[in-house]
Amino acid sequence: MSVPTMAKVAVAGLLGALALAGTAQADSISFMRGGDVWVSSPDGTRQVQLTHDGGYSYQSQADNGDIIALRGRRLRLIGRDGAIKADFSTPVSGERTDNTSSYFLGPFKPEISPDGTKVAYEYRYFEITNHPGCVPEGTPNCQDVRQSTGIGYTYSDRMTGWDEPGLGRQSGWTDPSWIGNNTVLISDKSVQLNLDAMIDHPGDGNQTLQGWFLDENAWYVRDGEVARSGDKVAFVTTRPKGPNEDLDIDDQVTLYKMNGPAPALPTPCYSYGNPAGAYDSPSFSPTGAKIAFEDTGDQTTPHRILAGNVPNMTNGCSLPSAGASQILNDARQPDWGPANVPDPPHVDQPVVTTGAASAISATGAKVDGTVDPEGALTAYRFEYGKTTAYGSTTADQDAGSGQDPVGASASLSGLSPSTVYHYRLVATNAAGTSRGPDKTFTTARAVKPDAATAGAIDVTASAATIKGTINPKGSPTTWRFQYGLTDAYGTATPSQDGGAGTANVAVTAALAKLKPGTPYHYRVIAINPRGTAVGIDRTFTTSPAVAPVVTTGAASDITRTGARLTGTVNPKGLATTYTFEYGPTTAYGTKATAQSAGTGATAVAASADLSNLTAGTVYHYRISATNSAGTSVGIDRTFTTSPPPAAPAAVTGSAAYVSQTYAQLNGTVNPQGTPTTYLYEYGTTTALGSKTDEKDAGSGTTAINRVAELNALTPNTTYYYRLVAKSSAGTTVGATKSLKTLDTTGPLATTGAASAITRSSATLAGTINPRGELTSYRFEYGLTTTYGQVTPDGFLFGGTTKVTVSDALTGLQPGRTYHYRLVAEGESSTSTGADMTFTTPA
Repeated sequence: MSVPTMAKVAVAGLLGALALAGTAQADSISFMRGGDVWVSSPDGTRQVQLTHDGGYSYQSQADNGDIIALRGRRLRLIGRDGAIKADFSTPVSGERTDNTSSYFLGPFKPEISPDGTKVAYEYRYFEITNHPGCVPEGTPNCQDVRQSTGIGYTYSDRMTGWDEPGLGRQSGWTDPSWIGNNTVLISDKSVQLNLDAMIDHPGDGNQTLQGWFLDENAWYVRDGEVARSGDKVAFVTTRPKGPNEDLDIDDQVTLYKMNGPAPALPTPCYSYGNPAGAYDSPSFSPTGAKIAFEDTGDQTTPHRILAGNVPNMTNGCSLPSAGASQILNDARQPDWGPANVPDPPHVDQPVVTTGAASAISATGAKVDGTVDPEGALTAYRFEYGKTTAYGSTTADQDAGSGQDPVGASASLSGLSPSTVYHYRLVATNAAGTSRGPDKTFTTARAVKPDAATAGAIDVTASAATIKGTINPKGSPTTWRFQYGLTDAYGTATPSQDGGAGTANVAVTAALAKLKPGTPYHYRVIAINPRGTAVGIDRTFTTSPAVAPVVTTGAASDITRTGARLTGTVNPKGLATTYTFEYGPTTAYGTKATAQSAGTGATAVAASADLSNLTAGTVYHYRISATNSAGTSVGIDRTFTTSPPPAAPAAVTGSAAYVSQTYAQLNGTVNPQGTPTTYLYEYGTTTALGSKTDEKDAGSGTTAINRVAELNALTPNTTYYYRLVAKSSAGTTVGATKSLKTLDTTGPLATTGAASAITRSSATLAGTINPRGELTSYRFEYGLTTTYGQVTPDGFLFGGTTKVTVSDALTGLQPGRTYHYRLVAEGESSTSTGADMTFTTPA
């Protein structure tokens, strides 16, 4: 539809100091505070908290008082008594599964219909296109991501698919707001050239979208609400940034007078303005006589809700008598509805039951129980000790906010053996603290641990791993291995914690720096407060000393000046180092920095990165490794470094768009893989003399057209030019070419014959040669050679050949002779075609 430019919005003023006039208590404002949903009287004097479990981020209330609230990625339908009537997901509530697949985010900003049956919500869709063969897959360089926004619809009491009749979704806008029960206002366009405000009809079965208006005096328009009275609409609008501001500011709530339902255009009347802050979430009272909105505050002040009077707009725009004043502090997202403020929801203390103890050892136990949160956010802990005074507590844990018992448990440690312990379960919610009955358990008697020595594994010339098992028998236990050349041992591994359990625990220790070909004795020892357990003596013999085994591998990552050499080294159980020898002959001459290959008994990868090599050269290389048993040398292999870089290629092309004073120079540059710049030399002789600015041509390997624009040239003059490309590999100069600027003769207009002549219409024609100039044209016509009437201007953007133009005339008089001619107006002169005539039939 055609949308006229709207008049500028008058600012009604900053926050007023006047309080609102007395408000009837038959309606209410729902709002967010501290992650919970609240309801207040319109003047803020009576406030009731509906939810107590936290985690909510948005809410909206229906006319019957039901509230739809967003908790995490699920929607909850909440009654006036705080009861949860429904808890469900939407088609966009799923979590992202990987980095390579398209995914949804949402829902956001759910808005419930006045009758409480349907919900509109925002969503985001991220469409991911992966580049075939690109690695690492899923990273930004290997994919394109396209983000879109839209509105989804659901029933208020259950998960609703987009394919259900009458609901579905709508892409391209956000900020849904219901107008009645079957129509939705959406705004804040996500695609430019769209209108600011649209009307969606999710209930008509065809998902009809209707354009409304575009306010050209606002940077953008969003988050709108139509008053129930139907005579006004409010939006959050953003003024363009000022000279000393970094961002455009949501500093206005603008009210528009409605001149009938859409598509009738509204009239902007006035704004509540706040240059120092930002506003959000406008909501009309049920009668439309007042409006509430959020002041989002700043870093030092919390969010708050303001309300102001709204004049009757039946007879046109008028300003309110005063600005808006605060009604609620530390509050967000007002939604004004006709339902009354409810009584505070009743919350009972949690119901707790102390359960049995289990997994009892000499120093620990697990205690259990159940907690019924009674619908309020509840935390629990266990109190325990040697008397009913307890004295110790476990850390608080979350029991949720459900209406049914849930399991509670905690693990106790650091207890004394053979001791009676008292314990009980304690739970707390908003209504108070409940304590379960006292129960007892007796810790086990402390017993000396068990220790058993097991076999050795991974035995090499200098290392081995020894194994065993211990059983702490319920008391805190430490363990270690003793080892040495005889059964007197002489060396021990560091002591380690074995816990205080009652089951066998596998233990191992890695031994290093052993002697090759030597027998070793070892055993495991376990210690707790009741005594020491010693495993049996066992032995292993290290492998004999062997020189390392090496394999020279292939070279990779070869460039003009560098390469990576690879290979493998088997240290044969001894401390081993390796290096790579390399050079232009089998005499090598250079060694890479020596590196450790460890002391293992299996082959490990070895590599070295070379630099400062000579381009286009054959290099010989081999790996060598040394341990205490000797040195091993791998076979000779070769690689060839990449050839030196080639100078860029430059080809001068033909000039384009040549006019009296302008020309575009063209040519191609191939950087040949080296960072390259280019420029054009030009002048009125073959000596040239002038240059364009030097520009980047990249470092690719294909020829790409590179252009330069010449301005302020002399008309009717021959210019010579050539393309020059430069890189570290050299400079290339393209062939010299020439162009001639056009003469300043201006366009030429020729009047043609009229056609399609009727009693009231005709088509006029003619030809124009722009002669290289930007040209506007029109037909003059009338009953005499003074003409008196003209057709709308047309435009030709240069060129040097004739172009046929025409225009249709309507509203002519029958039986009359009309004069006409073609007029062309260029940059340097105007050309007028000959006068011609035609006669309309009587």
